[in-house]
Parts: sequence; structure tokens; C-alpha cells
Amino acid sequence: MTDLLRWGTIFPDKRTFGAGTRSGLKWIAVHSLQVALGVAAAIGVGSATWCGMAYMHYQQVAAGELAAAMRAERVNADLQGALARLQDQLAVARQNLNTAQSRLSSLNEDAQQSSSSKADRIAQLTRALEQAQRDMHLVEAQRATLMARVSKAETERTRRIEVKNVSPTKSSDVHTGDSR
Repeated sequence: MTDLLRWGTIFPDKRTFGAGTRSGLKWIAVHSLQVALGVAAAIGVGSATWCGMAYMHYQQVAAGELAAAMRAERVNADLQGALARLQDQLAVARQNLNTAQSRLSSLNEDAQQSSSSKADRIAQLTRALEQAQRDMHLVEAQRATLMARVSKAETERTRRIEVKNVSPTKSSDVHTGDSR
């Protein structure tokens, strides 16, 4: 309490901003070494804090980049595996395509040979048919000729029989007709 009486009140009634500043500057001037060390310590603590925070930030960034790189490697490995599977499938598809093309070529050749042999067979059958038609016309002509001869022979025979029956005395004429 005695100190309060000696110094006055704790909260002076009137104090100006400039008076507080002057007294603060006086205090700094008196304790300049301690103030300089305090400021240096505050700057050091602030710098160390900033460096620590920056280190932690960059460590997190580096960890994120490392995780991203590991994911990228994993994805790359997966893609390479998928690419290898697709290349295998492509090779199988090419082999199947080549097999199908060779089958198609052989079938084409067979079809061409078959069609040429069929064409040859058709030509052969056509020639045989034409020959058969010619033979048939010849046989038909021969049949007509023979029918005409048979008809003529029958007519002559009928006439002879009639002549024989009509004139028995002229039998010599009948014999003459036979010799012709």
C-alpha cells in the first residue's frame, strides 16, 4: 500500500499517449541490451517456428508427391499389364484372321476348281446331249424310213394277195413284180 501512496494511483486520471511512449522509450533505452536480446530471441523463435512450419508443409507436400508417384507407378504397371494382355489378344486375333483368310483362300480355290470342273462337266454333258439329240434324229429318220419301207412292203404284199386272188391266170405277172 505504501507504494501506492508514493506512486499515486494505479490508474492515473490523465495520461497522454505521448507520455506513455516517452516512458516506454526511456525504459527501452535503459534496458537496451535486454530489449535487443529479447527482440533477437523473438525473431529467432519466429524464424524457427516459420522454418518448422515450412518444413512440415514441404514434408507433407513431399509425402503427397511420393504417394502420387507410387500410385502412378502402380497405375503404370497395371496399364502395362493391360497392354500386354491386349497385345496377346491382338496376336491371337491376327492368327485367327490369318487362319480364316487361308481357309477362305482354299475355299475360293476349291470353288473355282469345282466351278471349272463343273463347267467342264456341263460342257461335256452338253456335248453328250447334242450327240444324243443328233443320234435321236438319225434314229428317228431311220425309223421313219423303215416305217415307210414296212408300209410299202405291206402295201405291196396286200396288193399281191389281191392280185393273186383276182387273177389266178396272171400268176406270171406277179412273179415279174417280185423280181423288180
